[in-house]
Amino acid sequence: MTDELLIDIKDHIATLTLNRPKKKNSLSINILNGLKEFFTNLPEGVRCVVIRGMGEEAFSSGFDITTIGTLTPGDEVSIIDGAYSALQNCPVPTIAYLNGYGFGAGCDLMVSCDFRIAHSRGKFGMPPAKLGVIYSFDGLARFNSLVGPSKAKEIFLVGRYYSAQESYEMGLVSHVIDPQEQEAYVYKMATDIVNNAPLSVTGMKQMLIMANKRQPLSAEDAANVNRIITGVYTSEDMKEGKASFLEKRKPVFKGR
Repeated sequence: MTDELLIDIKDHIATLTLNRPKKKNSLSINILNGLKEFFTNLPEGVRCVVIRGMGEEAFSSGFDITTIGTLTPGDEVSIIDGAYSALQNCPVPTIAYLNGYGFGAGCDLMVSCDFRIAHSRGKFGMPPAKLGVIYSFDGLARFNSLVGPSKAKEIFLVGRYYSAQESYEMGLVSHVIDPQEQEAYVYKMATDIVNNAPLSVTGMKQMLIMANKRQPLSAEDAANVNRIITGVYTSEDMKEGKASFLEKRKPVFKGR
C-alpha cells in the first residue's frame, strides 16, 4: 500500500483517504493500484467503506494528467477500470464522502460507490472532451447506468461542471448536506449499515450487482472500442490537451 492512500479501520468501518492534498487529491497510479488491492482483498471484519479526499477543497481532481501519454495507449484506461471494477464489486456497501469537488476520474470514482454524499458547495463533472482525451467504455457505462442516457450524454459531450444541487437532481449524487453536518451524516449512514445483518447486506448487494450487469461487448464492438481509444491517445489533440493544461492556456484542438 502507499502513503498516498491512507487506510483507517474502526468499528467495522474502513475509511480510505486520498492523500495528495497539494495535487488536489489527483489519482496517481499508486492510488489506483492501492484501491484495486484493497477492494480485491477486503480486510476481514470490514462491513462498510468510506472514501474521501484529504483536506477541505477536493474529493479528487481526477486522474493525474501528468501521467497521460507516459504509458502505453490504453494503459490508463485499464488501470482506472481495474480499480473501479474492484470497487463496484466490493461485497460491502461503499460511501463516497465528497468533502470537495470531484472531476474526471475523481467523479467516476464517486459514481463507482454505492452512495455519494456531497456538501452544498460541491461541484462535479467530466472534462475529457475539453482535454482532447476519450473516456473508457466501462466508465461511460457507469454513468449511463446511474443517470440514464440523456444525462450521461450531457455530462460527457457538453463537459461542464454541475453544482451539488444540480448533481443531486440528475442522480449523480445521493444526498446534499450542509458542510458542517456532512461528516456526522456520512458516519451515521456507515454505522447504520454496520449495525444491519452483515449477511443480509452483502447478499442483497451481490444480487443487485448481478441485476445491473450488462451483456458483454461482442468481439467486433470490443475491437472497435480499442481502436477508438488507441486513436485518441495517440492523437495530436491529446498532446495539445496535456500541454495546454500544464501551460494554463486554452487548448487549440485540430481533430487529428
